[in-house]
Amino acid sequence: MSEYISSITLTNFQKHRKLKFDLSPGVNVFTGETNVGKSSIHRAFTRLCANSPTGATCVRFGKTKASVEVSIMGESGTRTIRYTKSKANGTSYTLDQSDYKRCGRIVPEEIRDTLRIIPEINIQPQHRQFFLLDGKSAQERAKQLARGTNIDIIGYVVAEARKQCYQFESSQKAKEAEASAAYQNLAQLKPLRTAEALTEQAKLAASKLQKHLVTLEVLKSLGERLIKIECIEKQLSLLPASESINSIFTELQAKTAHLRCLEEQQKLIQTPDATVEVVSAVEELSKLQAKLDVVHARLVEVMFLQRVLNDWTESEAVIQKEIADYRKQVGKLCKTCGRPI
Repeated sequence: MSEYISSITLTNFQKHRKLKFDLSPGVNVFTGETNVGKSSIHRAFTRLCANSPTGATCVRFGKTKASVEVSIMGESGTRTIRYTKSKANGTSYTLDQSDYKRCGRIVPEEIRDTLRIIPEINIQPQHRQFFLLDGKSAQERAKQLARGTNIDIIGYVVAEARKQCYQFESSQKAKEAEASAAYQNLAQLKPLRTAEALTEQAKLAASKLQKHLVTLEVLKSLGERLIKIECIEKQLSLLPASESINSIFTELQAKTAHLRCLEEQQKLIQTPDATVEVVSAVEELSKLQAKLDVVHARLVEVMFLQRVLNDWTESEAVIQKEIADYRKQVGKLCKTCGRPI
């Protein structure tokens, strides 16, 4: 058994204070004399199914609200839908135990599904043969034509497209404003970029200067060492030659041998002349010994200076190697100022 509306009840709806009648499956016909309320039943169905019109003209005079209630019979049982129009609270629907308040101009989706209302539904009063074009107003006729030709969908699409275009234009203006602000910020940051470039150049110059300072310190140390070496070489030049030292040693050995011989003779011959000769030989031997001590001291000094000179020579070789390595790192140097070329 398919579903159908089994009854309808009107309460305070126009001239009907309380009206209930049962309906049968299929076609139902209402007959009666003029001005007994047949059109009110038609308007009640219009209010129930389309929520139109939205005014409170359907409320009985002297009452605050009107209602239309229908019972739907089906395989799963009976369901009840009530439409209520209140002068104070507007339109509301009730489906079984569920309330839908302040519906405005719409019919709740659950109500439409239960009544199986389709978008093309058209409820017409009597004596309206050309109902699609013979509406109450131009606006109503336009609505009927829109429903029949889907022009309303086209209008909706056009309106949505215009809305999106407006949003895109607004977004574009906002982006252009952001871009303009960004360009202004970039213009303000231009001196900062110049300062950053100058800072990088200053850092490179400082690095090169540091290398030059290191080289200067190395050269300064090398110069001091060279000056000391020159002093040592000068002192070495003042020392007696090796031939003089050898002659002094030879003379000393000869005098020592002669002194020993004189001492032997003095022991054998105790004469004043021999004693004077021995004393004279001892004095000469003492002088030669003093010379020998000076030469020995000078030799010790020479050995020390020679060792120092060797150390400085080795240090000079290390410094020269360091300078060569530095030149490889910085490139060619100017012979005048020593700066990298």
